[in-house]
Amino acid sequence: MDELESWKEGRSTCRWVTCSTIIYLILFPILFYISLLSFMVFDNPHMTTFMGLLFIFLFLCIPLSIPVSIFFMWRRYFQMQYSKACFHCGVPIITALINYFLIEFLGLFI
Repeated sequence: MDELESWKEGRSTCRWVTCSTIIYLILFPILFYISLLSFMVFDNPHMTTFMGLLFIFLFLCIPLSIPVSIFFMWRRYFQMQYSKACFHCGVPIITALINYFLIEFLGLFI
């Protein structure tokens, strides 16, 4: 009975990892292009160099978390660590949410 549950959990995790990989591979070029446009933050005359570079770094973290996450989700899946593989499916989303709130918070100081 335990092998059947493990097989079902592995199959379910495989679906999540596969769907996440496909979605992230589609979103990666779009998000990377958007993050390259973050250099336009220096168009604001009140933007300091440090704050501008901090904004650029935060914007670049989102698309760069995607390849790292894809690597780790598949690695954990093949190591049969299914809960960790499912966690890595959500890492780019968590990164985007945290960065959004950090950017909004830093925007208060400009």
